[in-house]
Amino acid sequence: MLTPEKVANAPDPSYAFAQYVQQVLGVPWPTLGDQVILKKKTNEFFGRYPHADYYTLCRVVTWIRGQKRTKRFTRVWLVIDSFRDAYAAGVIPELDRERSDDHIEARIKEILAIEKDPVWRTRLIGTQGLEYRRKLYFDWVSTHASF
Repeated sequence: MLTPEKVANAPDPSYAFAQYVQQVLGVPWPTLGDQVILKKKTNEFFGRYPHADYYTLCRVVTWIRGQKRTKRFTRVWLVIDSFRDAYAAGVIPELDRERSDDHIEARIKEILAIEKDPVWRTRLIGTQGLEYRRKLYFDWVSTHASF
């Protein structure tokens, strides 16, 4: 079972993301051509939104799953375009420049590289909203005074 953390830390996160989409949404297995298109679309997405990462895309997939859509995706790379709807629903606020803090986001990424506690990792990955992420960061720092 893949998790967003396993996707982000995979040797080939694009391929792991394709498997994650298949696992969560039931999209048919990606062909080699699908994987090439997916990699192109994710690179374009990350180029336009440098604050985003595979955790962001995994939250889009989770959001899609919760929408109970009647339309199913036929290709894994079609999921990427749903980020617009997820953004409008407030699921991925890190795409909004005014609602993110570059310093806090960079520090949280550093913390995720060293944090082993699954409770903290879940909170660090899943917390949304600028003020909540700032508060979470300062809570983490206060409990881990050596960082």
